[in-house]
Amino acid sequence: RRRVMIATDLVRAALTASIPIAYAFGHLTWPQLYVVAFLLGSASVVFFVAYGGVFQSIVPREDYVQAQSVQNGTRGASFLFGTSLGGALVQLLRGPFALAVDAGSFVWSAFFLNRIDAEEPPPTPHDSGGVLTGLKWIRNNPIIRAELLGVATINLFNFMYFALVMLYLTRHLGLHPATIGLVFGIAAVGTLGTSAVTGRLSTRFGVGPIFLVGCFLFPAPLIIIPAASGPQWLVITLLFVAELISGVGLMLLDILAGAMMAGVIPT
Repeated sequence: RRRVMIATDLVRAALTASIPIAYAFGHLTWPQLYVVAFLLGSASVVFFVAYGGVFQSIVPREDYVQAQSVQNGTRGASFLFGTSLGGALVQLLRGPFALAVDAGSFVWSAFFLNRIDAEEPPPTPHDSGGVLTGLKWIRNNPIIRAELLGVATINLFNFMYFALVMLYLTRHLGLHPATIGLVFGIAAVGTLGTSAVTGRLSTRFGVGPIFLVGCFLFPAPLIIIPAASGPQWLVITLLFVAELISGVGLMLLDILAGAMMAGVIPT
């Protein structure tokens, strides 16, 4: 599984790097962007499927929530610094060249994955049922079935939202990429704080109830952004508040969803 993660990291690095290279030579086209986006998404699916097995082989079962908190805390730190840096790079270098840094991040990930020294569980025997067997297992497991339906619904509409929000912020609200990156980066402080307390919250109130809170807090505040209007300072303030609260919900949702899946899905 770890080798699969390394391979998909290198594939994603090459795909991402193809965009600034094509742009530099004046050959970047919409078909290339569509193909790259599709292949990046496909490779990411394979990566995260393999990640679940690697996580279970490294982390003891009783530490799943704490480990997810640490992992998502580092993710929150990447939001804090990476989003601000990304906005500045887009404004200074233009978007295609800023993607060269993103391509390097996949190589960085592959390097550290290669340094992990952990024994993985043996592969499961070949099952002729394939994907259908997995779907039947999900259908018969009420916890995973409900979690996947909820998260899939949230992601469906959030992907629609994020496909449009940057165009809305830059073209309709007139915000510069560096400003957007700075606001999003500072607002990411909520993700860091939440990742530190999610374990205690789930211990006190239960994993399920706190997960449900995250399912609400992640998407709900984003309705503030299309409603934002008025002077620029007010627009920026509303954008900050929406991202701050949404980041809190995101951490609650992702940490506990990851812990539930690791604890319920067999390796």
